[in-house]
Amino acid sequence: MRVLKYILVFLFLMGFSLSHASVKVDPKLFEFAENLTNEQDTLRVLVLMDDKLDNSLLPNRYDKDEVIRFLKARTHNQWQQVENALQNTNQLGKSIVIRKIYWVNSSFSADVTPRGLKTLAYTMGIKKIYANRAVFPEDDINPPLPVELPYDLKQIKMDLVMKDYPDITGKNIIIGHLDTGIELNHPALANKVLVFFDNEKKIVAQAYDIQGHGTHTAGTIVGGDRTTNIFGMAPEASLVSSGPLGSYEGVLNGMEFFLQVGNENGGALFPRLINNSWNCEAAPDVELFYKGITAWEAAGILPVFSAGNSGPRPKSITTPHEHPSVLAVGSVGSAGLVSNFSSRGPGIFKGQETKKPDLSAPGENIRSSYLDGQYTSISGTSMATPHVTGAAALLWQTNPKLTPVQVREILTVTTEAVDINGASTTPGSWNANYGYGKLNVYEAIKMAIKTREINPQPEPLMPFGIGDTSRVLRFTSPDDIMAYSIVRMKPEPLIKTDFQYDQSFDGEGWVTPAEIWE
Repeated sequence: MRVLKYILVFLFLMGFSLSHASVKVDPKLFEFAENLTNEQDTLRVLVLMDDKLDNSLLPNRYDKDEVIRFLKARTHNQWQQVENALQNTNQLGKSIVIRKIYWVNSSFSADVTPRGLKTLAYTMGIKKIYANRAVFPEDDINPPLPVELPYDLKQIKMDLVMKDYPDITGKNIIIGHLDTGIELNHPALANKVLVFFDNEKKIVAQAYDIQGHGTHTAGTIVGGDRTTNIFGMAPEASLVSSGPLGSYEGVLNGMEFFLQVGNENGGALFPRLINNSWNCEAAPDVELFYKGITAWEAAGILPVFSAGNSGPRPKSITTPHEHPSVLAVGSVGSAGLVSNFSSRGPGIFKGQETKKPDLSAPGENIRSSYLDGQYTSISGTSMATPHVTGAAALLWQTNPKLTPVQVREILTVTTEAVDINGASTTPGSWNANYGYGKLNVYEAIKMAIKTREINPQPEPLMPFGIGDTSRVLRFTSPDDIMAYSIVRMKPEPLIKTDFQYDQSFDGEGWVTPAEIWE
């Protein structure tokens, strides 16, 4: 056995490994990787480990503590194997400096020299090596509009919500916010940020915003009040925020923070949902982020994402918004028609089409908070998304027992249904421009109230399987029947494919180690 061990070590040092055929390298790293004689320059990379899953160990969906334990144990076991292999190369801490291990998706970040990159590419237990690519907010700045009850709130029927349900303001609901940051001292956001996590420094810090985009999206979610400064969807909700955007590594720091902050505080700061008005520069695939999104949803967090600003081209949903667990939001303007820039569906995930966007909301000339205590109007699916995030927070205040899948269902079945041209159509039909339709917060809250009033337990059946007639008599409308079906929805148990991505998923354009060094 000792002789075999030395042979394997020798093969590693010589650049040979049984894993070399399967490791995939980001093509953006090609030029850097070729120059093996250069040991002065370093580059940051994200490394996805090749985690193997045991179906018997999978956690229950929406049991956040169990999900987090599973994620940490999975990553710990895989990292031990990779660390042992790297120790044998004698490059750990030299040409390979580990920065952080991410249990949210079984990966790690590292600073590497070209030699270190080659060592990683020939290390057993490694699946993919990504460049630390860029992550962007999705927006276009436009001139400010007059201060009044804005068109966007009228269009989604928030005026009716404020009239008929004045107490539904998002109170006691915690919302995650992953963006460029937040201007902490903006008067419209005072005392609304519970915790801010600095993605770059990897510490809890005083909130700041590098660009203004995050302050704007935060304002649409929780800004202002319901009397003198009306523009936020859920002004009595609170934010747990992470920023700035910038790189793959920074966003992964944020993605993990949202799970950790809830776990460390006994669930007191656990966000029910997270607003994501960003997209990432696409590597051949973004499995790094897909696994993080899966972890969020498995733990009971609803991931709300912008659909992208790459329209009107078909199949232009930007990454990673095509993931099935994402609630993807397109944009409409003041006339209620799809915005020209709004990305069109369907999304493509693991080679299959996904019905993205899920729904649409106002995203043109949206007035909200901005830098230096100011306000401005911005357009983009980034601006549409926080309307849906805020709406979901109002649903959770209405019925705290709702699960992410139930909130998603309520938001989509209560939309103003339109066809691909924007004309009214039969509810329940999806199209590539609007999804299932345009957000209607008033109808969504009414449906959430119905779900709160329904007993979720099935009633006894009469002989031959005919339902109890007393139950049938209580259903006086299709909405009653829909509410009952939503209450009866149960989260599906986690299955292996929720966390595992096989080769059929991988995007195109990866480079093999052989193509670089042999």
